[in-house]
Amino acid sequence: MEFRNNTESDLVFTQKPAMVKRVKATGWEYLGYVGQVGFLVAGPICLGALAGKWIDSSNGWYPKATLTGLGIGFFFSIVGFIQFVREIVKKRT
Repeated sequence: MEFRNNTESDLVFTQKPAMVKRVKATGWEYLGYVGQVGFLVAGPICLGALAGKWIDSSNGWYPKATLTGLGIGFFFSIVGFIQFVREIVKKRT
């Protein structure tokens, strides 16, 4: 903090802007990113396929629900991946 005296009886406090310190990512952080991306992509696709397979087996619609579940899972995995990348880029800048 810096003190500046404008007049004899008037003290004005001015604060210097905070310096932004960039932290270099470690190898463990990158390894964590790889694991998160793996679960973000594989999780929704597997859940969609399993849910579609279950619906197909109970209703006899094979392969319509399985393919629909795969498509929905693929869509959600892409959306999750894009959100994850945006979050990482925002954290790095």
